[in-house]
Amino acid sequence: MPKKPIEFTFSKPLVVSIEKNKTSGEWDIQPHSDFIQKIKDRLEEKLDPNNQKLRKNIDDEWSTRRAANAPLHPHFSEEENKGRYHTPIVMREGEVVQFVCNPAFAFEIWADRDLNVQVAPGAPNNPFGWQGPRSVAAGGSITA
Repeated sequence: MPKKPIEFTFSKPLVVSIEKNKTSGEWDIQPHSDFIQKIKDRLEEKLDPNNQKLRKNIDDEWSTRRAANAPLHPHFSEEENKGRYHTPIVMREGEVVQFVCNPAFAFEIWADRDLNVQVAPGAPNNPFGWQGPRSVAAGGSITA
């Protein structure tokens, strides 16, 4: 199948929000509300010659690489979250993301391999090439 086009660029990045869940009071990270439908549409895209959707491909890959004692499904999946589901951050290679938080808060962010799955050969430690967490001042953002 042909490679999907890059949609999120430096001039128009995918915005990801770090925010407190109004119901649970827990901090969460997910695509900004302006991008949730776009990401949900991506999860329903058919990616392979068998017309299997990305959502199913992710779950199958998780099952194949699942580490011992890891959840049966990805932590962001509906199956694992039973009513606390949030939209995962789904990006294509070469796309750009901007992390933001409530302007009143400074934040730190780090992206690393998920310890619940076995490492894929040749995979980077994180998708952004960071060597450690990134700190962002209140009202700021970081683009990667």
